[in-house]
Amino acid sequence: APLPRDALLLVNYDQQWTSVRYQQVCAGFRTDVTVLQLSMMTYAWWATKRRLYPRVAWPGARYGREAAADATSFTIEAFLDANYKPATRRRRGPSSSLGFSSVFLGGKLSYADEGYRKKYDFVPFGLVAQVYRRAETPPLEAYVAASRRAWNATLRELRGAIPHETTYSRETWEWTIAREVFDHVADRGAYVLERAIEHVDASPPAANHQGGSRQARQRHLAHLFEAAMWLEYCVAYDPHLPTHTVKNAGLADVHLVRSKGSREEDAATDDVPAMLRAIPDLLGDWAPVLDPGETPMRAFADLFPTATGADWKTWASERFVQHWGEFLRRDDAPNDSQYDTIREIYATVTSAAATTHAKQTT
Repeated sequence: APLPRDALLLVNYDQQWTSVRYQQVCAGFRTDVTVLQLSMMTYAWWATKRRLYPRVAWPGARYGREAAADATSFTIEAFLDANYKPATRRRRGPSSSLGFSSVFLGGKLSYADEGYRKKYDFVPFGLVAQVYRRAETPPLEAYVAASRRAWNATLRELRGAIPHETTYSRETWEWTIAREVFDHVADRGAYVLERAIEHVDASPPAANHQGGSRQARQRHLAHLFEAAMWLEYCVAYDPHLPTHTVKNAGLADVHLVRSKGSREEDAATDDVPAMLRAIPDLLGDWAPVLDPGETPMRAFADLFPTATGADWKTWASERFVQHWGEFLRRDDAPNDSQYDTIREIYATVTSAAATTHAKQTT
């Protein structure tokens, strides 16, 4: 996705670092963006390289682990504190030449620290994540619109093809691009899902059931459905589908099934399928070639014709059973903190469905 002018981009693996630096140094492309390689910043010799980045405020000589911080190192939290300009400072204008109004992360942080999470969110934005202070994280509606624009730009650049692993090995930039696409599609789906669930959990009970909030509930339903759509593309086409993505796909289905207003409004759902069909299918419109056999990605409506019909809840219910059944069969699923809860919900729902089916056939 196109980064704002004068942004800071943190990257953390060689393919991304070398390709971005080639574009800047050799092609003269987006030289306004400051790019830092996090792994390089962990070495003691990095202290001699800091002068190459005059806009960066350095809180120490090198980037270090939170639990092993010393007088010469700095954590990612300290680095962001020194370089991230809060919105209030941006509106007043820069007080100095140091710091950045937009900070992005490509790849992962070098260390699994926790301290920064109290202050900062890393929000999916195309093939990177944008850093926000928690108090400045955009509303979900604004995020959905902005991230659609980011993905439109990303998909245009990819020009309708994902490099396939039968042609490119794990050591190549092409393989990394394919992995990045699926990882970030799943990240966006999971983020929209998480925010939609948080919104409902934070709303008073009356706001979920009484008059005057039907439009808000339909926006919530649209967000849930868009999250499910993006996760379904990963389930359908990711050759190395992570277990947590399978779990999240089932979680989106569960919340689609549960989404409802009052009993009277439940009956008036003729407009829901039309609303669901109106959600942009960015990935389906892109329809890339996924393998050397020239098999194109199918549009969501072709993959799941009943998903936006009158029986959309039935579709969501069936997909929930499939996704969480697959999740529970995964060898690494018991490592998930929600495993026991999911297993209990899955057993209850499938047992009740079996009982209902038995009654209907006798």
